[in-house]
Amino acid sequence: MSPYLKGQLFHITTSENWIKIKKSGHITGKDVNDSLCQQRSSYGPKRNYVCMFDWKNNPEEIIEQQLTKLYVFDPYDEKNDPIFVIFKESIETNIIPNEVAVKETGYRERFVPKVECWHPDDIPLGKIKTVLITKYVRDQ
Repeated sequence: MSPYLKGQLFHITTSENWIKIKKSGHITGKDVNDSLCQQRSSYGPKRNYVCMFDWKNNPEEIIEQQLTKLYVFDPYDEKNDPIFVIFKESIETNIIPNEVAVKETGYRERFVPKVECWHPDDIPLGKIKTVLITKYVRDQ
């Protein structure tokens, strides 16, 4: 697990979309292309929620388990290295936890079990604590 993301709530986007986010002044759930949630039929995008990952309120073994199933550190193609947007703690009051999606859909919609969570509103840039701009080195 990345020490930078451990204990954090974060959003994943592309470098292209990060430019759009900075220009607009907020992260939105209305544009599915702004995040890792790339399918409109997924739980969060279907409701215009901002998709996030909760590495704060989940035990390390759950996070490690999900990492083996996801490409969190390389979710995009070669042109779009992942940008990790880490949020301030004040954002937590509006988080929709994973359990809500489980209860609401019984896993009949797509979302990442246990670690994916959502924010129901656009998130202003002022709620961002840190941005990790990465360069993923891919095997040839």
